[in-house]
Amino acid sequence: MNSYVAALHQKNNLGYSLFELFTEFSKIKSADNKVYFPTGSFADFDREQLRGWKDLVADISASSKMIGRAHQHPLTAMVPPQYSPSIKQEAITLLNDLSKCLTAHVDLTNKAKALLKVEALLNTQERHHALHQVAQLLMEQPDFPVSMLETDAFDQSHAQLIGLTAHGLKRDQLRDDLLKEFSKEILKFPADQTLLQWNIAADKWFLPKWLKQNALLKPLKKLALSGSLDKNSVNQVLQQVINHQQEQEFIDKATFAPSILGFLWKNGEPEWNLIARLSESLIQLNKTATLIYKDEKPGV
Repeated sequence: MNSYVAALHQKNNLGYSLFELFTEFSKIKSADNKVYFPTGSFADFDREQLRGWKDLVADISASSKMIGRAHQHPLTAMVPPQYSPSIKQEAITLLNDLSKCLTAHVDLTNKAKALLKVEALLNTQERHHALHQVAQLLMEQPDFPVSMLETDAFDQSHAQLIGLTAHGLKRDQLRDDLLKEFSKEILKFPADQTLLQWNIAADKWFLPKWLKQNALLKPLKKLALSGSLDKNSVNQVLQQVINHQQEQEFIDKATFAPSILGFLWKNGEPEWNLIARLSESLIQLNKTATLIYKDEKPGV
């Protein structure tokens, strides 16, 4: 019996006796044993290894107190291939940077909510996401007048602007082609009437045809940069002038455009592609903004 008692109180290589270990284990509150050690784990165990385990358990304990409920915690998605003190320090630095970014994000979001007067509406993740998209779309746009946001019949007005840009681009291309061979006066030339007279003369016999077409050709030659014009190209040139004038007339009739576009109108010479992109983006912005107010009752 004495030998059993002696063995029970004999210190092992950890510096503890079996009796002391049993005593400490009995102090642990009843709980499921979720930690298992392979057979032979303690065969060569010493104080240094024990100290390492204690430090590890202390870290785990501190971490659990810091993160609270560990189950389904966001950090469980992280599966680092390895772990070391340097990796731990790098992770701390990155998490601190992330924390600063999140703080700045919250601050900017609150400012955006105040500017847009939607503080009371952002009560769902979907609406927060919509606000982010609205802010992103606004930041991606070049400078534009506030009148583009304040126009009535918003989507319809911007759809009309997009349609107008097609006519603007066509007009500019026709004008550029004409001004390569003619002075700018060609743009105001009475091409419609001249083409009609030219075609009527074409049906006459030789001498009246020759006299009339030469008379019609003379003012065109004066506008040509080279001072000459092939009769065979008259039809094409006059049709280009007519097409240009039709596109210009369409633009002139778009009286809604200057008030919406403001400084972007540039006296009827805007950057048409820029206008089209802006209107497309603002239509998308309007659709996204409606998600913030989705399902809201009037007056809320």
